[in-house]
Amino acid sequence: MLKKSMASSLGLFFVVMSLVLPTQAAEPTLSKSTEQSLSASSSYGAKMWIKNNQLVPQGWVITDSNSTQFEITCVIGATYRSTLWIKYNQRIPDGWAVIDGSGTSLQIIYTQGAGYGDKLWVRNNQIMPQGWVITDSTTDKFEITSIQRAPKGAKLWIRYNQQIPAGWVVTDRFNMQIQITFMG
Repeated sequence: MLKKSMASSLGLFFVVMSLVLPTQAAEPTLSKSTEQSLSASSSYGAKMWIKNNQLVPQGWVITDSNSTQFEITCVIGATYRSTLWIKYNQRIPDGWAVIDGSGTSLQIIYTQGAGYGDKLWVRNNQIMPQGWVITDSTTDKFEITSIQRAPKGAKLWIRYNQQIPAGWVVTDRFNMQIQITFMG
């Protein structure tokens, strides 16, 4: 009788403990082979839906969502000035800049592949893309100018208070602007 009572109590104890003690859920992941096949087989603009507890693969952004899923879009292979609307609260991919925002979305533009002197207007609350400098501004936007593929000796007036790019030197100053020259 004592054995039966102890076994019953012990069984009840394990059931109660399994309900009371917190359990750690497995972290959402994509297998290496899934992530590699997504990256290898996808090109700019490809779309797919994933569960909202899965990680977004590198080279993809969230462009839509519902209560259980994310629509993701591939940004690999984008060309200069390609644009895309993405959901807020995610990292802006390298080489992209925010140009507009509305409700819960941001419009981004691909900045790589520009020629020297190309200009874009972007929102001013972000890290500037590599190969670009600020040349003008309004209260909420920056005009940025590409210094990619600049010829040696190229000169450009930029806004004050930004890092001078590698290979460039300050050659003049006027009010809130600095003239920089590319030395190579």
